[in-house]
Amino acid sequence: MLVRLLAVALSLGVVAVAVEPDAQAPARSTPQAPRPAAEAGIAGIDAATRLMLRGRRADADAAMRAALSHWAAKSTRPGTAGPAPDSLEADVLAIRDVVFQPLGDPLLRADPLFRDDGGTEGWPATLPDFLFAPARLDVTVPGAARPTSIDVARQPPGLVNVIFVGDADRDRLARMVARLGGDERHEPSLMEVPNQPAGAAERIIGWWNGFFPARPGHWEGVDVETAPAFHAIAFTDAARTRATVAVRIAYAGATLVLEKSGGAWRIRGITDQWVM
Repeated sequence: MLVRLLAVALSLGVVAVAVEPDAQAPARSTPQAPRPAAEAGIAGIDAATRLMLRGRRADADAAMRAALSHWAAKSTRPGTAGPAPDSLEADVLAIRDVVFQPLGDPLLRADPLFRDDGGTEGWPATLPDFLFAPARLDVTVPGAARPTSIDVARQPPGLVNVIFVGDADRDRLARMVARLGGDERHEPSLMEVPNQPAGAAERIIGWWNGFFPARPGHWEGVDVETAPAFHAIAFTDAARTRATVAVRIAYAGATLVLEKSGGAWRIRGITDQWVM
């Protein structure tokens, strides 16, 4: 761990970084398949966060921005050729682009539960510097025995700063906060979620939030998924003209109902709303 962190930090331009061994990291008993983009990105965030905790804020900011920029570029599927028109992949990517609106789709923003003063922490006023989104989506079609995993690691239209991640990457980032910042908590107020990190962990989440959306998880950990967060698409007719997507915005969620008309996908309604 020490050698890898130093190598990544140096490759990102962070010089003279003394990274302590991670005593709490479990030893790997068997080799794991290499995932260079995620490994470099997570190691870079780790190194930058350690700099921040030592008070080297300028160096930490530069290292974090370099790590995230590198991860965004390397996690994106290479090549510019799009999927075949009317293919399953084309529909999936089109739905992803319609649903993944980090500033909020107008229909969601108008909903009492999801508008700025509603049941969530609101939508950002400006686009965050970096965004986290799933690299793959589970897709179900009528009659299929099981979902199909579709690679969606393409930058959505108008965006260049999306970092495509898997479940393991999000879990490692969540564990990093406790590993580097400890597990100190303060008692939540009546209107706060139960999980309220304090001390260094609270500083880490607050600092991360300056680069990408980050907040305490409702019960534990840290949530770094950019809203609206979703992991699956369900087509509800064989012709693939209707679909549903379950989304989460902070500590609330709903199912979006979509329809394809004139070759374009649109959100037609919101159902099954819930709040943690």
